[in-house]
Amino acid sequence: MWRDNSRKVEVAEQLQITSRDLLAMGVVEEVVEEPKGGAHLDYDGAAKALEKALVRHLEPLLRTPTEELLQHRYERFRYIDSLIRADADFGPKVGNSPA
Repeated sequence: MWRDNSRKVEVAEQLQITSRDLLAMGVVEEVVEEPKGGAHLDYDGAAKALEKALVRHLEPLLRTPTEELLQHRYERFRYIDSLIRADADFGPKVGNSPA
């Protein structure tokens, strides 16, 4: 499954790394919609959508005191770290198969 590109959506869902999952967990602030047909068909539309999202999220940060930003970043990374820590027996074993 891990080397079969045709199952990439299934793998992303199992690993909980879809855009929906990352948004729900608070790892990302927003999922930027692609232009109709995909970003590869409309570079300008994709760039404009990304620019709007970046400005929307950066403007409040620029008005926030440095100490508050640092504390928020610390708390956020501690939270994300708690999401990815798992028991050693959890998940697939890669590279250390028994002889």
